[in-house]
Amino acid sequence: MEGAETLARFILTPIHFKKGKFLPSIFSQAGTEGCSIQRESLASTNELAALVRGMTASGKQNWYGVLSATCQSVRDIKIAGKEFRTLCVFDTSNKHNPAHAELCHSQHVIEEADRLEVRRHLFAAFGSGAYVTPANYRSGEVEKLLVGS
Repeated sequence: MEGAETLARFILTPIHFKKGKFLPSIFSQAGTEGCSIQRESLASTNELAALVRGMTASGKQNWYGVLSATCQSVRDIKIAGKEFRTLCVFDTSNKHNPAHAELCHSQHVIEEADRLEVRRHLFAAFGSGAYVTPANYRSGEVEKLLVGS
């Protein structure tokens, strides 16, 4: 993936956003199984609508919006006092989601304090909470497909 490529993190309520605040869970999966993101330039509007439909099918969560960052801003994150790359971005596309990717901690993130610092840096890289609403994301085209289904 190129450094200038835009990565999108889809925000769901109540697991990522609750009572007017972003929760630490928005990026906590980067330290465990990987934090799911979309490669903005590869994702079609129809594919994104299918993704959101799948994430909200249970009715237990709703799509709240999208946070974005460049791949390079994520790769540039470093833990204080350490020179090694903190995060890796992997293409994990599949036939159902060809634009899928994952953010994962590198082997250099070991301590719990490091994990908290990484989440803080990720939140900053993804605009510190400056999100795009479903009505404004891709000019509302994804949301229109969801309403029409």
